[in-house]
Amino acid sequence: MQRRAPWYLLLPTIGVAVAVAVPIVYLLWRVIQADTQQVIGDLLRSRTFFQLANTVLLTLGVLGFVTCIALPMAWLTTQTDLRGRRIISLIGVLPLAVPGYIMAYSLLSLGGHGGPIHALTGTTHVIPKGYLGALLALSLYNLPYMYLSLRSAMLELDPSIEEAGRSLGHDRLSVFTRIMLPQLRPALLGGALLVCLHVIGDFGVVSLMNFQTFSYALYDMYDTGDRIGAAAPALMLIALAAIILIADAWFLRGLTLHRTTATARRPRSTIALGLWSLPAYLLLAVIALVAVAAPITTVSYWALQPSLTPSGPQVFPALWHSLAGSLPAAAAATALAIPVALLARRYPSTLSLVLERCAFAGYAVPALAFALSLIVFSLYLAPLLYKSFVLLIAAYAIHFLAEAVGPIRSGLYLATPRLEEASRGLGLSWPMTLVRVTLPLLRNSIAVAAALVFLSVMKELPLTMLLAPIPYNDTLAFNVWSHSENAGFAEAAPFALCILVSSATFVGIILVSGRRTS
Repeated sequence: MQRRAPWYLLLPTIGVAVAVAVPIVYLLWRVIQADTQQVIGDLLRSRTFFQLANTVLLTLGVLGFVTCIALPMAWLTTQTDLRGRRIISLIGVLPLAVPGYIMAYSLLSLGGHGGPIHALTGTTHVIPKGYLGALLALSLYNLPYMYLSLRSAMLELDPSIEEAGRSLGHDRLSVFTRIMLPQLRPALLGGALLVCLHVIGDFGVVSLMNFQTFSYALYDMYDTGDRIGAAAPALMLIALAAIILIADAWFLRGLTLHRTTATARRPRSTIALGLWSLPAYLLLAVIALVAVAAPITTVSYWALQPSLTPSGPQVFPALWHSLAGSLPAAAAATALAIPVALLARRYPSTLSLVLERCAFAGYAVPALAFALSLIVFSLYLAPLLYKSFVLLIAAYAIHFLAEAVGPIRSGLYLATPRLEEASRGLGLSWPMTLVRVTLPLLRNSIAVAAALVFLSVMKELPLTMLLAPIPYNDTLAFNVWSHSENAGFAEAAPFALCILVSSATFVGIILVSGRRTS
């Protein structure tokens, strides 16, 4: 018998769903109220199709590039006898600490006048901008999402199925393509979903690389003051995200991969690489050099260079503004994620599933389109909220809520509900049960959830630029982007270095908490 969900879980979850839906619905209403001919004319311009093509090509390029790197990395760290696999896993995760726009900044400043290459060789080298530059920067930034998804899935694969394939005469390549890859479909799609949503919503990288995508054009339109005219392109960006979500659900329809018996899974025997270890280490060394060492070295190099307008004294105010948004946003998102995850896991139903999907919808909507919808909504229906700190924190919490729901929901799968039922049976109220039983069981998952949201908000650019009130818009991320856009690499370096240090700290929290949970 299906249990009825309690009001104390339903109310905050319904509130999240409404908060996600209201600005999007309002954007639809504004487009409907606008001049139909003008809206159609704007959407059917050749420039619109050009930006759409650029967005799709960049998304597909980054997805292909990331998959080609993450798949062999995950295989080497889970299926082979390669030494130093823990360090290699760390290399796959560390790019989380390097925001995309800092990756772009490091690439652009690497070969420019006064850069590291110029200092070593005396010559300047033009780093490719446009599509190639955006492709490389976004691929390196999104690598951890695909790598972590594939690595986790490969660790859960049942070796007996592969052994059965080998016994039927299939070689290792055939076993990999015909047995392992089909089982990795959910992981591939999960990683692809995150990568695609990040790429279509990215603004910092494409603006620095001067590559015309929907997000870049949308910000230009808003910056010129045409906020209502930007509603239609914003909805197109949202529609593109919706297509990606629908495609993800379509590819997973009717998929069943779990074991039909409850027998324990046998330990996996690793594959001996032998002489293939050398090219494997070479591949991993190149990835570590480009994705981790290059940005850290470049930022450190520029931080030591004299600048025309010293920006060092401005770092601590910018750090404070970043922390003032990141800490309450992480707390708010984590607090909202707990009832959402509890409702979905402890009271499964059609309603709880829909409400949980609404929580993920805030993450699926690109940040630039989400910010624009909140601006239009606040200007016309809630003027007091426009450019307020409350609206900024709410936008952060709702947009990154999915990052908090995921770890907490995973923790609930491992936390038996019998302890909560026993607590209630002994007479404890639901708040006491939550505080004394449920939350202690989820402490590692909650730490990971809060760290992920904090990490994302510290690096966030579009929401901060469009929604933050003065002086809270003067964050570390904004300073890196604004100085880099004007080729002020030495001026941007202290802010970038501060982001790297703070981000690396919270990546460490994620790794330690994840190891404790496992």
